[in-house]
Amino acid sequence: MALWALFLLLAAPVAHATADNCSSGQLPFSASVTNSITSTQVAGESANGSTTPVSITINCTSNWSAEEGTTCLNNTKWSLSPSAGNVTTTAFPNVFRIPNMPAGLGIQVFTGGGTAAALNANRRIDTGVPLQTGAQTLPLQVRIVKLDDSVAAGTYLLKLLVSCQDNEWANGAVAANSAINLTITTKLVTRTCVMSNANLPAIAAPWWRPQAIPCFRFRICRA
Repeated sequence: MALWALFLLLAAPVAHATADNCSSGQLPFSASVTNSITSTQVAGESANGSTTPVSITINCTSNWSAEEGTTCLNNTKWSLSPSAGNVTTTAFPNVFRIPNMPAGLGIQVFTGGGTAAALNANRRIDTGVPLQTGAQTLPLQVRIVKLDDSVAAGTYLLKLLVSCQDNEWANGAVAANSAINLTITTKLVTRTCVMSNANLPAIAAPWWRPQAIPCFRFRICRA
């Protein structure tokens, strides 16, 4: 082969997936969620009021199968991944840590069937919905889980990107347009207990046992 022909071959641009074969009118999705965690909640329980429904419909042209077929065929599902860093596992099944989450908190995602989503082979949160031509809907629920007592009150942004292996975005060619943005405010509630007398009226005792029934004491817990 002539040198000039070899040069042209090496200089030719490499074909890349355009990653713009899908679109969604629900993305980017944004919501604000306020939840609370009481001092009596144990690790592994979800924060009160933290469950957030997210339903996304995605439309894809048939071009995705030709351009992204090597990574998105074979029943590959839509997945969720952080905008930076990696998803990490916790001591609780299918509860994960996302970069930028405060200490002591994790995230759990439920699919349309109510099943807690697991990580796929590429360590992304698997929605269970395969990429296909035409319309497809991702019915999800996101909730926050208490991991331990290190959790602190505060507000933070949880950003998840919807894609097929970061190769075919759910809404156009720009990753940020395929984001689920959740602004989450977590409040800590301390529960206190006080002792209180029932103050029941004395009951007249029969003549053979001249004494009143003692009053009772019980705990009243207030959040």
